[in-house]
Amino acid sequence: MYDDYQIPAIALIAALMLAFAYLHSRFRSLRTLLWILALGCVEIQAVLLWDIAHGLILFGGAGPHALVAMRIVAESALMLGSTLFLASLSPLSFSIGGLRVLSAVPYVIPLILYSILYYGVSQHPTGPLLWAYIALAVIATCVAFVWSLQKGVIPIWLATSIVAFAALITLPLFFYGNMYWPLMVVGSSNMLMTALLVAFTYRRVSPGVLLATAGFLAWALPPF
Repeated sequence: MYDDYQIPAIALIAALMLAFAYLHSRFRSLRTLLWILALGCVEIQAVLLWDIAHGLILFGGAGPHALVAMRIVAESALMLGSTLFLASLSPLSFSIGGLRVLSAVPYVIPLILYSILYYGVSQHPTGPLLWAYIALAVIATCVAFVWSLQKGVIPIWLATSIVAFAALITLPLFFYGNMYWPLMVVGSSNMLMTALLVAFTYRRVSPGVLLATAGFLAWALPPF
């Protein structure tokens, strides 16, 4: 949404980043680092959307090309942020030549490319471009299924059910040429899975767990 509500949101996200930076300075965990990066991505998106709504103040009223670039960066940052939240609580990985790679990496790359195509190339693709959208969606879905099949804190049947649900409800959208809502469904599914990961990881009733779970659910449910 384009509104001044983003100003207090931007301030609160900045405060959260400082809090997690303090935690990371003390404990040096991958989880806190990924939360800082995820919050940073969400902060970038909020700042850019606020600036777009107010006539590109930060960029001196730049032209339409700058506007397109800002939308691409903003929406790609949001997708990356939601994936980093997910990866922070499900840091499953695989090995390539002795190098450990988070499963989130091959998952988020096609999603960012999809976002770049949508906001930077065409929102109503036809022909080969439409197949490019579909191919990116299929790749991300396959990686998500493989990721969900790895043993973690969430039961495998539940993780795979969420991936299957997201895939099934987005499939008809491609037949109607709707390229926008699949992005929304994926982002919401990331947040829904993250909410479940918080609950299954900490398994206690505390203000932090309740607020985090409720926050991710509130983020996830509106598009559905």
